[in-house]
Amino acid sequence: MSMRKSIFIFALWGLIGFGFGGAVGGAIWPRISQPYFGFVVMGAAGGASLGLALKNRRRAFISGVTGAIGFGVGSYLAPLLVLLVGLAGVSMGLSFPDWKRASLLVLFGFIGFLFVMIGTWNLSNGEALWSAITLALWGIIGGGALGATLGYMEKTKADRQSLKS
Repeated sequence: MSMRKSIFIFALWGLIGFGFGGAVGGAIWPRISQPYFGFVVMGAAGGASLGLALKNRRRAFISGVTGAIGFGVGSYLAPLLVLLVGLAGVSMGLSFPDWKRASLLVLFGFIGFLFVMIGTWNLSNGEALWSAITLALWGIIGGGALGATLGYMEKTKADRQSLKS
């Protein structure tokens, strides 16, 4: 598989998982008056999707749980975008034993989610449709960034292993 194709596939898994989770979470939270719940759903779906992209059910479960926790805690504890995005990135990185890889996920997840959040912050006005659209956009852009980063890391890891063989 070419590097470009691998990165694209991981980005696709990320944007679909986080986008779908954001849409579902965004549609639900106005009805239950718990905004952080939308982020929990987005983190769980997105984290699990990246684990599935790795073709590892255990990693999908761990990433889903850590994604839900990180996104939920980040959104509940702080209205500050930086803390939300930082905790979300850290939660995704915790499912990887290699801190270098985790750090890259934190950095690029932070960049992806931060830019889209700043651009669409006032789009959601508490209505389910607009909340779903807003969180779906956040998930698509941020999840795509996380997925592309993960795809790049997996491809370079595979390339290094093939050179050693």
